[in-house]
This record gives sequence, C-alpha cells and structure tokens, in this order.
Amino acid sequence: QEQGIRIKAEIENLFFASMKSIDFSALLVNMMDNAIRACRLEEKGSRELHLSIISQRGYGMICVKNKIAESVLEKNPSLSSSKESSPFPGELDADGMESHGIGIPGMREITESYHGIFDIYEAEGYFCVSAYIPK
Repeated sequence: QEQGIRIKAEIENLFFASMKSIDFSALLVNMMDNAIRACRLEEKGSRELHLSIISQRGYGMICVKNKIAESVLEKNPSLSSSKESSPFPGELDADGMESHGIGIPGMREITESYHGIFDIYEAEGYFCVSAYIPK
C-alpha cells in the first residue's frame, strides 16, 4: 500500500495436499516479490497486482499478474534477472529490498517436481506468472 500498488486477490479455500508447505510458500513469495518489484517500476497510479489461488480444470492454480505499460517479453524474452544476487539471504539489495529468492528457474523446478505446469505470458496489459499443480 505504501508503494501505491492496488492489490486484488481471489483466494479459494484450496488444499494443496501434494505440495510441501515450504514449496508452496517459495512459489507464492517469489511470485509476489517479483510482481511487487515490477510494479514499483511502473508510474504511480497505474501500479496494480492481482493474486489468484483457485481451482481450475483439475489443478490448483497460483497466479500473480502485474500491470505493465509495455511488453516485458518483447524487451527481455529470456527474462534475465536485473536483480543482484546476494550470498546472504535477508541482505538488502540496491533497491533497499531483501535479496531475492529462487527466481524463475526455481519456481519452474518446484512446479514441475509436482508434475505441474509453469507458465509465463502477457495478456490484456498484464505480465502473468502461473503455476498449475495437479490435485
């Protein structure tokens, strides 16, 4: 809120029984961290983030979307991180935020370890990251 980010959440009471809680937390925290950082780069007044944890087509879905003014995938198709890595978890980075976590490769690895689907796409002015975990 202090960053001027509007947040919309749709959260169903789902039980991700097949997932370890540490993996669920790592996915959610990293998705949210990336989206919040990206929102901070947008103009104030247009910073928006959507979180969905819902059931969809036999999967538990975790999806985080952040509003974008221009295509991220066109500018950075390989999604190379602009964040500096820190060997010390919890250390602050150049933005004054805590050092980053597992990144996109780690989120993909966690999702696929549960035979899930990890997807990154853009739609209707949003950058979207989704993990679909089979029920």
